[in-house]
Amino acid sequence: MWARAAEGMAPVGLGLGRCGGSYCWAFWVGCLANRERGAAADPVTARFKADWPGFSTGPAGDVAVVDELAYVSLDDGGLLIVDVRRGSEPAVLGSIRFRGSGPVAVHGRWAFLGVAGLQVIDVSNPANPGLAAQYDLGSVRSLAVSGRHVYALSDTALTVLDAGNGSVPALVASVPQDGEGRKLVVSGERGCIAGGVTLQLYDLQDPTHPVKAGALSWEDGAPILDVAVSGAAAYVIDDTGLRVVDVSDAEAPRQMSSASFGEPLRGLRPSIAMSGAYAYIGSYGSLSVFDVSDLRAPGR
Repeated sequence: MWARAAEGMAPVGLGLGRCGGSYCWAFWVGCLANRERGAAADPVTARFKADWPGFSTGPAGDVAVVDELAYVSLDDGGLLIVDVRRGSEPAVLGSIRFRGSGPVAVHGRWAFLGVAGLQVIDVSNPANPGLAAQYDLGSVRSLAVSGRHVYALSDTALTVLDAGNGSVPALVASVPQDGEGRKLVVSGERGCIAGGVTLQLYDLQDPTHPVKAGALSWEDGAPILDVAVSGAAAYVIDDTGLRVVDVSDAEAPRQMSSASFGEPLRGLRPSIAMSGAYAYIGSYGSLSVFDVSDLRAPGR
């Protein structure tokens, strides 16, 4: 989904809301008022803001929001660029067509779309986006941006591109993968890859030489659905609950606590976003908020 906070507040949690057929709508899940850095945000009540009457093909599959522009990945529709400065009246600016579906990320003038490999799109003119480069990376499952680098997780590799050299982003590193990884999160010099029942940690101090540091598996757990990182903790969800993992030592991650959802999550693409001391977990028709101020005892 895309989100727009109340006046005087900045949106902090953005993820995909419910999208189906030719319609996509969303709600904002959290905002951080004028607080000192590090202060916890109060949980808020999600509320409907606006809907968008669709596009000529494909439901929305992923979205990235940068400078009040939403870059929407459409299933079998390509990339759609939407002006969301007026949250109640989103306006389509431009689009570029591709077949397939996949994640989207944005860095500066470049949008990255994980369909048919990795498409690099020049979006300096949002009304007329153009293809700048294409990389055959296999099936791209997740994208992340950190600093000048873009990270792409596919079924075969973790690939790093340098997007900060002023020219078309270029591949600078590739680390083979076993095909289990589904979600990639990069936070500072740490990368987390979640897939199956395993959370892998990577040392990204040198983005041109990613190094696998450690891993944590739950043999008795359900497959991981999503992961978020805040500070030295990773927040992992499966369809039964939330796990809090200490990742301060990338070589020896350990679970600190867990909390149950009460009933399994429903629907496709459940996701988690962090805001201060709260974890927001969205799935089809529901939004759960967990207080994680005490990492050893998260509460719903």
